[in-house]
Amino acid sequence: MKKGGIIVFLLFALWAGILCFLPSTFSSDVQPRPMVSMTPTQPPSFLAQIDQTTWDYYKLIALQSEFGSSSRQDVVKKWTTPIFVYIGEHHTEDDLRIIQVHLDALQKIPGIPEIARTDSLENANLTISFITQGEMNVKTESNGEIALGYTTIWWDSQGAITKGEIDIVYDAQTQMERKHTLLEEITQAMGLMNDAILYDDSIFYVEYKPDIIALSSLDWKLLEIHYSDVIGPGMNGKEIDALYRTSHT
Repeated sequence: MKKGGIIVFLLFALWAGILCFLPSTFSSDVQPRPMVSMTPTQPPSFLAQIDQTTWDYYKLIALQSEFGSSSRQDVVKKWTTPIFVYIGEHHTEDDLRIIQVHLDALQKIPGIPEIARTDSLENANLTISFITQGEMNVKTESNGEIALGYTTIWWDSQGAITKGEIDIVYDAQTQMERKHTLLEEITQAMGLMNDAILYDDSIFYVEYKPDIIALSSLDWKLLEIHYSDVIGPGMNGKEIDALYRTSHT
């Protein structure tokens, strides 16, 4: 064995020995937490830094859904396990770049699970498919409107998102329009499923504005709130409001 190998081995043994003396973080009846981002999560005092206007916007976007039944309303839906993204056919190189840059940016949000692309559809829990306008119209006909992008998520009884599907129209949008659509749909797939009329620079703006090709600072703040440890999946409006009031007393 080379000298360098001996040093590495000794360091590893020392590290393993230290771990043996650390207390366990899990009780016997609790499953280990899934692998998440190494970025520290926000402390409980984080909500004290959020003003009322931002908080109200967060509740509007995170607790409501643009489409769907009443069961989709008034509940926090967020990923708690690693997100594996599969990208389907009919994309451009710019599409791939836009997706990767946005996934990298999302990964920097404190508390968000690991996000990684996969070439295996079977291993993916979030898919991005590029479809024709005709195919999209069939998917959204029950909503009574023409869509260029559409996101569906599923979550368990605890409010943890287990699966997501994003559809992007590729034959009726310019590249800039697809950038806007990709950013909006990927962001909504993180659990922020509503649109609103309040801020015309927000990616969640209800009216179609393809010139919005970046998330606003407020949009990023909503994502920070959503993935802070303070906000748990499955919480309802009354529960998170109680936390917010407590943090401001």
